[in-house]
Amino acid sequence: MGGIYKMRIIVEKDYQAMSKKAALMVASQITLRPNSNLGLATGGTPLAMYDKLIEMYKKDEIDFSEVQSFNLDEYCGLKD
Repeated sequence: MGGIYKMRIIVEKDYQAMSKKAALMVASQITLRPNSNLGLATGGTPLAMYDKLIEMYKKDEIDFSEVQSFNLDEYCGLKD
């Protein structure tokens, strides 16, 4: 575990293509490691990716039963 990794920048033709690519990357991670811990973004940008992941789940193409996720905008115990 650990190490230094280079960020890979992927350019897609539009939002839908980007969302599909992102969903496939998440699905690949879950297939590789079913007990993955995912840090997921909130807001409107990732919604189409989440829709595609839901479609994959409904088709039994992906199993989230061992996955844990943490939403990046979740805060606990912070004062207003």
